[in-house]
Amino acid sequence: MVATVLVGAVGMIMFSVMITTMKLSTKNVVTNLSNHHARQTLDRIGEIVRYAQDTPVLINANGTTASGGTSDGLFVKNSQGGPYVFKNSNGQADADIPADAKTFNVEFATAAGLKAPEVGDFFSVALATQPQLEVVSVGNPTVSGSISKVHITTRQALGEIAKVSSYTAWASRYRKEAFIFVQSGSTYSDLRHYGRITATTDYTDSSSYKVVASGFQKLGGQPWFTIGVTVDGTQSATLRALARSSNRTEYVESSSGRTTLTSMPIQIKLWNYKAPPPPAS
Repeated sequence: MVATVLVGAVGMIMFSVMITTMKLSTKNVVTNLSNHHARQTLDRIGEIVRYAQDTPVLINANGTTASGGTSDGLFVKNSQGGPYVFKNSNGQADADIPADAKTFNVEFATAAGLKAPEVGDFFSVALATQPQLEVVSVGNPTVSGSISKVHITTRQALGEIAKVSSYTAWASRYRKEAFIFVQSGSTYSDLRHYGRITATTDYTDSSSYKVVASGFQKLGGQPWFTIGVTVDGTQSATLRALARSSNRTEYVESSSGRTTLTSMPIQIKLWNYKAPPPPAS
């Protein structure tokens, strides 16, 4: 009887240790997955901002430009490459494009990795006024040799005459995107990604964004995004946050019905630029 009791007691202890070990292992895996997810998301932001077509801009949660050097959101022009050659809508190589034109034939080389434009894309046309044209309709591309051609319509007019009989009117393509922290409860904030911003984007419409990560808090009293200039003239955009692995429903521990409560402080320099020195006289 004594031996039976001892074996039972040892068995209970071993079972308890095994259960505790399994729970700790599960918690560790959950925490690592959640932190890895947050890190992947933030690394993706850094990649987009570093290779943006223009200087990133601080914005408010409703998409308006933020005042000062801090904000809840960051707006970028995500470069989609180029050059794309603009021609008159009639496709004639020597026909100039009038200033009020909103329809164009666009040519591009798929062998160079370029893709056909999509509705909601933008073109920055290399003219004196640097028009920024939003694409509102796209025809079916055709291929002639190594060159693809597509007919597009834009929301804005060109704004100046493009004398394609004298020079090539080319453009680079980009998408307007934004990353915005929005409070989703009494404590935590979601990080929203607006993958395609147009003139009609509603920042409150859930179809306009995707929540790419949750459970964020501000790092101390510091803002989410900051753009500043150092004494040597270097401009930089920085993201600061406290990424918590709570509020991640896909990582809930089913055995205990709760999420982990670990946190990971993050400070990432998303963009860094220093203007080149002026040419020697």
